[in-house]
Amino acid sequence: MNTARLNPIALLGAVSIPRRAAWLVGIMMCGQLLAFLCQIFLARSLGADSYGYYIYTLSWGSLLVVGLKLGQEQATLRFLPAYVVHHDWPRAAAFFRWSTRLAGGVSVLAAAIAATLVFVFRGRLDPTFVQTALLGCLLLPAATLLPIFCAGLQARHRVISAKLPETILRPLLLICGVFAVYVSFPFGLDARAAMAVHILAVSMLAVIAYWQCRRAMPADSWKATPQYEVRQWGEFSAVFLWIGGVPLVFSQLDVLILGIMTTPAEAAVYATARRIAVLITLGLMVANTLLASRISECHARGDHHQIQKLLRSASWLLLGVSIPLLLAVLLMGRFVLQLFGENFVQAYPALVILAVAQTANALCGSVGLILMMTGHQKFGAWAALFVCLLNSGLNLVLIPMLGILGAAWAFALSVVLQNVLLVVYIRGKLGIYPTVFNLWQVRTT
Repeated sequence: MNTARLNPIALLGAVSIPRRAAWLVGIMMCGQLLAFLCQIFLARSLGADSYGYYIYTLSWGSLLVVGLKLGQEQATLRFLPAYVVHHDWPRAAAFFRWSTRLAGGVSVLAAAIAATLVFVFRGRLDPTFVQTALLGCLLLPAATLLPIFCAGLQARHRVISAKLPETILRPLLLICGVFAVYVSFPFGLDARAAMAVHILAVSMLAVIAYWQCRRAMPADSWKATPQYEVRQWGEFSAVFLWIGGVPLVFSQLDVLILGIMTTPAEAAVYATARRIAVLITLGLMVANTLLASRISECHARGDHHQIQKLLRSASWLLLGVSIPLLLAVLLMGRFVLQLFGENFVQAYPALVILAVAQTANALCGSVGLILMMTGHQKFGAWAALFVCLLNSGLNLVLIPMLGILGAAWAFALSVVLQNVLLVVYIRGKLGIYPTVFNLWQVRTT
């Protein structure tokens, strides 16, 4: 098999950062648009309660998937590129098999346990929510494996191929599937039907991503005798689970606490505002994707000056994307929320708070990435844990008093504090200015 054949997707890895940034911004914008169209259609079609059950089930599923991946997504990006560079195919194939079998087996077991717990407590829950949650348990294995397969593609420098499944294809398949159900059974579209479509879509994408991963590896790698290093892989995976898992738990915590203390419908309204506000960090997502390997290489050479130059270039991307999106959210946020339904407009004040917080998050720069790529990830993990606990306490205090606004204030205070802690640490330990606010100061020094 000739691994050197030309591939238009693979060639994107050789183009300049601005061009790759344009590709990724375009893909992510299209993906967000498709996701919003799908969520608007679901919110309008399902009704407040049924849509709340659907979103709340997905929120719990997302939280479980964080743990079920067992750090394999980050471990794949850590080990697989190194094995490929050295043509160490026995270890590359062994790691891929070990990683996917471990995550797949644990996710199947967790799905069975979760389904059992839902069944045991079914008497305390709405029947529709129980059935939706049981279907959500079936989603766990595919939802766990898909990002690991995508990480395998990214490790082979197929960045666009790695982003397409979850960014574009997932919402596109959901739109097509949900619309097909709606046309065929106008009165049969509810949270259960939407969850069933979601399961089919993610399962299809997981199979396709797995097939692409196998194709991305030379045929000889699968014929080589596998060489397992389970102890090393396990130790690193545990670290990556801790480092990567805590921030993801933080991203779902306020929605889950709000759903417990109020209703799933109220949590769905807040989650919609959160999703809109996250758009403001689009530039930060693109910058992190493009800079990860470059910052790691520069740090290995001890070239922090080059890291600063990279961050300076990324700062213009952050400014150029975040500020216009903030203005768009402030001006059009009420209209966008109304597209989901009249009851969603109540979340506009919370959306303003979340939008300002996410803007501050974006303008502070790639602080989490810098810590991970320079070997200071433990401080980032401890800071994230502290902020996660703080966020939990703030939610428990503010939600009973302010409802959705309380959850928004808890998130805003927590995310700003976390960024301040990381910026101060990076400036003190590495001598790097990570924020866009220091852009002009760096130029004058």
